[in-house]
Amino acid sequence: FAVFGETSFNIGDRLKLTAGARYNYDDKGIFAQAQRLRANGSALSPTQTIPADKRRRSGGQLTWRGVAEFSWTDNLRTYLSYTRGYKAFGINDDANLLRNVPGADFFFDSEIVDNYEVGIKGNIPSIRGNFSLVAFRTDYDNFQALSSFTDTTNTLRFFLQNAASLRSQGVEFDLTVQPFDGLTFTSAISYVDAKFTDFPNAEG
Repeated sequence: FAVFGETSFNIGDRLKLTAGARYNYDDKGIFAQAQRLRANGSALSPTQTIPADKRRRSGGQLTWRGVAEFSWTDNLRTYLSYTRGYKAFGINDDANLLRNVPGADFFFDSEIVDNYEVGIKGNIPSIRGNFSLVAFRTDYDNFQALSSFTDTTNTLRFFLQNAASLRSQGVEFDLTVQPFDGLTFTSAISYVDAKFTDFPNAEG
């Protein structure tokens, strides 16, 4: 379940502040087993199951956002924003995980995301256009990375694990022009630099 709220208020005629928060509670459960069988249906290997203490997990997470927006004119405004988000924890469903990847965990933690933006947006009435220029940085903590391994039957399998941290940052520019009704031109360009800043014990 989730509960959330947001409010905005103006300071004078040009400055607008917005703040919001959200609380999510997640409860996840799983059951899985795996077994190799002969052609006649008899067992070739012991049944692998997810341990009982790794089949269910629950917990809550608070996230929030804040935005400051300043209108210079009716056609031009700038803004600054910060958002804390998350991607909920989970449970890997491969019962063979520990046999194939020693030290791996069925649980992976929630991914925490901090996003910072500063931008300018405007309208150009003379060409019926609008534009935006945004610089951003996004920091991920406990990033949920898809990793892989090859099992004893030479089959490629996948599981999720947490990387320590990842950073993505860059600049985006968008322009839309409508010279007359029925015809619209759009253009966009972006530069993004993304990299893991820490990923200990990486698998796959």
